[in-house]
Amino acid sequence: MCKITYYACGCCEKLIDRLSSKCDYDPRNILECMNLEERVSRAMYCESCGEACAFKKDHSFIARWREFKAQLEALKKVIIERCEHKAKLRAIEKEQRECKAHLKTLERAQPKVLEKAIQKAHEKEMIERRKYKAYLETLDEGQLEALHKAQQEAREKAHEKAIIDQRKYQALLEEFERGW
Repeated sequence: MCKITYYACGCCEKLIDRLSSKCDYDPRNILECMNLEERVSRAMYCESCGEACAFKKDHSFIARWREFKAQLEALKKVIIERCEHKAKLRAIEKEQRECKAHLKTLERAQPKVLEKAIQKAHEKEMIERRKYKAYLETLDEGQLEALHKAQQEAREKAHEKAIIDQRKYQALLEEFERGW
């Protein structure tokens, strides 16, 4: 057994081997003993007098073991984070591949779909024009004049509203420029 692992009890001066209770391996490097921390925590009390072993500070091997464990935990966290990051990247790449495949199918289908949509819109517009012409033909002259007058008033109101909105926008723009 490594002599460095022997400690003397402050009460009865009996030597305590902090590793001998379970460790069958003769560690030249104490860090190779995988259950070191459990053995160290088990042997904190003297078996003969029951007094706690008083160490002024941790032994350098124990301190190194704790540092090693802390580094190991940090390394585990980094590895887990990297794995999660890689998984996220794989998911993003998969999504991008799916989007590219979808875009390719759209590129192939889009000219036909676009042509059909334009044709339907044109047909719909022609139907609306025919309905409007038929509606105008059903009106007598008095109703037709009233309709034209209402349309003219609506155009004038829309034009006035557009002018007012433009002025408001210009005022806001000037106020914003002054603020900067």
